[in-house]
Amino acid sequence: GLKAFIGRTFAGARVRCQMSLTAAAACTPSVRARVIIDIRQGKADIVIADRGDFKAGVSHDWGDPADIVYHLFQLLDVLAVDASGADILLAGDPGAAQAVADILSALPSPPAVAIHDSSSMPLSVALCAAKGDLQIFKTFSKL
Repeated sequence: GLKAFIGRTFAGARVRCQMSLTAAAACTPSVRARVIIDIRQGKADIVIADRGDFKAGVSHDWGDPADIVYHLFQLLDVLAVDASGADILLAGDPGAAQAVADILSALPSPPAVAIHDSSSMPLSVALCAAKGDLQIFKTFSKL
């Protein structure tokens, strides 16, 4: 199969889904829920961890940034995770990430939101470089 071919062609290379890196970063110990949303053209990967425990990792189609917010709140509701007590990291498409951040900040009890600048380094590459220790979450206590 493909994995065997890659193993033979690129000896020692690790092959895994980019969402596995995001999930590992979200699941680091925390007293708050962590949400990482990686936004691509037409797709948004949403990873949710609550107090370090993995809760969900899904990809959803979107046509408007409000779709991403809808899918996020649908997941948070199903998982019984309080959005106002969550740290949310947005990455990927900068325009869509900013639009999602604007929608979230307009909520009556907005969550803490940060945007990873993916123009210089995609989120998956930043996570590999940081070995999963996403420093951005340390800034949430200052927001």
